[in-house]
Amino acid sequence: MKLDIIKKHVFKGNKLIRLTLIEFNLLRLLVDKAGEILTRTAILDCIWGYTSYRYIDTRVVDVYVHRLRSKLEQDLSAPNLILTIRGEGYKFQNVKN
Repeated sequence: MKLDIIKKHVFKGNKLIRLTLIEFNLLRLLVDKAGEILTRTAILDCIWGYTSYRYIDTRVVDVYVHRLRSKLEQDLSAPNLILTIRGEGYKFQNVKN
């Protein structure tokens, strides 16, 4: 996978993957922090610009992670790029094939 930060494009191999601006920003955050666990609250703050104290507010993060996975992962039932860390948040894992 290749990210073009200037044009806000993502390529998987030679194929352009169409992402919304929020999806791109979320992916960039995850990639920039690859290997680190990011809580839903931290992601919400970085991408949407506010801190939530209610669980329901952080569910929007789950929706966007699912959208990203559906566009980037080969197998949604066994993701290998964007991992869920149960009880903590999400982590991007750079996998070399």
